[in-house]
Parts: sequence; C-alpha cells; structure tokens
Amino acid sequence: MSSDGASVIDRLRDPEYTGDNRCWPCTVVNLGIAVAACGTVAVLWVELGAVLFGLSLSAIYLKGYLVPGTPTLTTRYLPEPVLQAFGKGSATPRDPGADREWETVAKVRAHRENAVDVDEFLRDAGVVENGDGKPGRELSVGFRSALWERVDPEAGESAVREGLVTLFDVSPAEITAEDEPYPAFVVDKRVRHWPSESALAVDLAADAILRERSEDWPAVPLEQRLDALGTVRTLTEQCPACGGAVAETSDTVEACCGVHEVVGVQCVDCGERLAELDATTDDAKLTS
Repeated sequence: MSSDGASVIDRLRDPEYTGDNRCWPCTVVNLGIAVAACGTVAVLWVELGAVLFGLSLSAIYLKGYLVPGTPTLTTRYLPEPVLQAFGKGSATPRDPGADREWETVAKVRAHRENAVDVDEFLRDAGVVENGDGKPGRELSVGFRSALWERVDPEAGESAVREGLVTLFDVSPAEITAEDEPYPAFVVDKRVRHWPSESALAVDLAADAILRERSEDWPAVPLEQRLDALGTVRTLTEQCPACGGAVAETSDTVEACCGVHEVVGVQCVDCGERLAELDATTDDAKLTS
C-alpha cells in the first residue's frame, strides 16, 4: 500500500479504540450485530447485504466499533465474567447504576434458586412441631429451650448491631439506628423495625440458633428468613422481658388507607409486644 493510502487509513482510524487499545468485547458484539443486520438485508438483496457487511467490517476495523457508544455500553452491561475473559474485568471502571442492576438480577436469581416453604423448613429444622393435643403449631421443646438461653432483650448496642450485621449480611456501615420509640434501623437503605426490644431480641437469637443448626439457613432468601423469624415470635409463649405469659390480642388501627384489625402477640403482664399481624392476611401464621 502506498504511503498516501496508509496515511488516509491512519487519519480514519480511531487510535482510542483500535490497535493495542482495541476493546475486544466491543469488537465481538459489533461483529455479531453486523452479521445479523447484513444477513437480514442479504435475504432480500444479496449484493446489498455483501456491500453493507464490507462497510461494517471497515468501520469496526477503523473505529473499533459499529454502533456509537458501544465501548461504554459494553463495559457497563456485559456480565463481569465475560469482561474478565477479555481482560476488561473489575479493573475497568463501571457505572455504579449498572452494577446495582446486575446485583438486583443476581438477587432475583438467587431467590428463585434458594426459595423454600417457610413452614416446611421450620419443621425440618426442628423449630416447630404439631401441638400436643392442641390445634396448630408450637415451638419444639429443644428449640424453645435454646431460644431462652440465648435471647437477651437488654443486649447492648454493639451486640445488637453485630446481630443485625449477621442477620442482614451487610457491613456495620450499612446499618443506621432510627430515632423511634421502638427498635428501627435503616439497613441497606431500607427501614426495618420491630414492635419491641424483646421482638428484636427473639429474632437475633433465633437467627443465631438456626445458623448453628442448619447449613441451609444462610442461603434462604432474606425476606423468607425474616418471615420465618416472625413465625417464631408468634409462637412464643413466654415474655423475654418479664417472663410472663404471652397471648394474642386484637386491636383496631386507623391508617391512611382506612381502619383495619391487627392481631398482636404480647405479654399479658407487662404488655411487651412480640408481633403484629394484619388479621385479614396473616392470621394463618397464628393458627396453621
């Protein structure tokens, strides 16, 4: 090729995305786009399809990509394993929003793979059993004993925070206490709250016991684990705060969407509340 021809090519070539700087994920993606698009055209007009494919190859060779913005889009949206295969892994800056999108997809996939029947899981783990001569379920003797050895409604702030870190699988920096008359924390940008210190203590104790007894427990999706811990609280028969008996109560609550009935589980002596359930949707947890 003449020097004039070489200089023309050099002027057309984009050094930012060609040569040693070529992004191979971009190249592969754009070649795929070129084959698909030109192949579709070739079905109707073979010659035009061939010409367009040649122009597409030239554009990819000279510019590094065919579709504008491909380098940014490829780095942002291709899965991390694919980028790593081309040497474009975590060392390459990625858009935080895209990382959150992939993280959300991963969480949804993990939920589908690890979802359980909560009641069945609790039975298999020896947490609940059929009541002896009574309808419904109750905590097993062994789990109830372990729970009362572990539960501590007067645990200090550091112990509570440590338990929350384990329960939600987050860093301490992702937990912020809210100024409320009941236990409330912002965990990973979402507010989590309990009706009392005793309710929180039961959840943390039950979570710790289940982690020791069941290797499958940490893999159960978070919301299902919280649902299971809530079930433990509804079946509690003794108040962690004063040792009094626990019973169901019925209250009428007025909210923005109207008036509805709430079934509570609380101590008959000191009034410490362990659970609050919507009577129209959650009553089955108390009676099943």
